[in-house]
Amino acid sequence: MVCTEFSFHMPSIEELAEVMQKGLKDNFADVQVSVVDCPDLTKEPFTFPVKGICGKTRIAEVGGVPYLMPLVNKKKVYDLNMIAKES
Repeated sequence: MVCTEFSFHMPSIEELAEVMQKGLKDNFADVQVSVVDCPDLTKEPFTFPVKGICGKTRIAEVGGVPYLMPLVNKKKVYDLNMIAKES
């Protein structure tokens, strides 16, 4: 059995912000990347059912192809906040 170890560069969040700033600036006229504390996602404009994205992380897939084919069914409306509270 061959055991191989790799050492990967783990950039700081500040270094990551600098790289994102440069990459985005190459493609957009106005770019500002900064590292800040996560906002309270329960307040406007997000109104998430929880304050952060941690703990009970969920992936929700609602609707699906039957509501898109053959034409989009715009009468189907889903409230992801309600779905997240129910799970």
